[in-house]
Amino acid sequence: MNVRMDASSAAPGPGLSRRRGIRWQQGALILLAGFLLPGCATIYRARQAQKSDQAPPGERTVTAAEVSLSEGSTLTLEQAVAIALQYHPAMVQAQQNLVIAQKQTRLAISGYIPSLTGQGSYRRATGNVQAPASTTPGLSAPSPPSNESSDFWSAGISAEQLIWDFGRTDSAIRQASAQQRAAEANLRATTNTVAFQVKLAYYQLAQAQALAQVAEDTVHQFQVHLDQAKVLFEVGRRIQYDVTKAQVDLGHAQLNLISARNAVKTARAALNSAMGLAEEPGYRITEPAAVEQTATLEELMALAREHQPELQAAIAEERAASMAVNGAIANLFPSLTFSAGYNWTGADFPLVWNWFISPAVVIQDLLAIPRKTSQIDQAVAQLRSARARRAAQEQLIYLHLSQAVAEREDAKQRLELSTLVAQQAQENVDLVNERYKVGRASAVEVTDAQVALSQAQSDQVTARFDYLAAVAQVQRTIGEK
Repeated sequence: MNVRMDASSAAPGPGLSRRRGIRWQQGALILLAGFLLPGCATIYRARQAQKSDQAPPGERTVTAAEVSLSEGSTLTLEQAVAIALQYHPAMVQAQQNLVIAQKQTRLAISGYIPSLTGQGSYRRATGNVQAPASTTPGLSAPSPPSNESSDFWSAGISAEQLIWDFGRTDSAIRQASAQQRAAEANLRATTNTVAFQVKLAYYQLAQAQALAQVAEDTVHQFQVHLDQAKVLFEVGRRIQYDVTKAQVDLGHAQLNLISARNAVKTARAALNSAMGLAEEPGYRITEPAAVEQTATLEELMALAREHQPELQAAIAEERAASMAVNGAIANLFPSLTFSAGYNWTGADFPLVWNWFISPAVVIQDLLAIPRKTSQIDQAVAQLRSARARRAAQEQLIYLHLSQAVAEREDAKQRLELSTLVAQQAQENVDLVNERYKVGRASAVEVTDAQVALSQAQSDQVTARFDYLAAVAQVQRTIGEK
């Protein structure tokens, strides 16, 4: 039910002094300024937001100096995640989407908050009337038209309060609240996604640097072997073939090193982008800490059902769709209103006052019932669609979690095996090099041993960072950053 008080009318009367009229208008302006003052701060903030040259980091690309990154500085994984969560544009967008949802909730709640409106008017006009076609005997003729004018004053106050509307406003509030919870869940989802992307980029950079180190070590070993082959050839213990083959092996190793270093540059650019940067500060990263995760798929899925933000957002959207059905149904019912008003009118002060009250039942347009029933059907269809999206999200989480757990276990097993193989390959290289010095091993054996060692070390590095990436994927899927 709406409670409404309204007042507006104008009544002619004798003239009032201009001086008193000016005072009345000044008072009205002061009253109007009092009503408008609360909106001034909001308008100021809106105007400031329109100035793109004053946009804060996140709404523009943050600089390396603003996040304290420079040539030679050290960047940890935790620092990289913190920078991204504060300055990445995706985080700013998700935060502002939450602000929008919060304002929508406040707007829906305002349906229960009374509104107060004041109005005042002043009019000065002539009062000429048209003369009749014939004059009745005994009555004086109307005065001829003139420029003589008189004042008209009107003032009033109105208030409106919603009492009951058969649940329409309540459904709108609940729907907006559910959308706000969905926005909060989406913000958490964005937080997890941004953190995961930073972790993945950080691990990829650390992996690229480790592989580049393996390539450098390989170049060094082939350089040592070339120098050794040259010395042995000069003293007649080896043939020219050994020197030539050592030179070819060194060239291949140098080519691999060039590719590894280029991969480091690419990985650094990816990490900078994941943090929200568009420049290369030249920082150093630290070695990522070891992570151990042993939870089973069933345990992780139980956590995901409780905490996974995308799933929580789908649940909130389903709730909002259900509230939309309530609102569509409530829109079929009539509205009970109560109107009341108080006004002052006249041509001179003090003005004449009047009041009125008028309860009323507002029946909805009967011809609009087919349209409103169609809106109910549409809301029901949207509810069913939202429920299906929730089920699809749960199934997608299960799929991603299954894949991440499988990749985690695969990487863990490969890491254990590659570590053992790398140790054996190193022992083999040492043995072959000693045999080559005394002429009991060929140049081919030296090459094969060194290649096997490089491959084993590369496999060990890859397996280690594959394991860290899989753990990060599991954390993201269950809703942990």
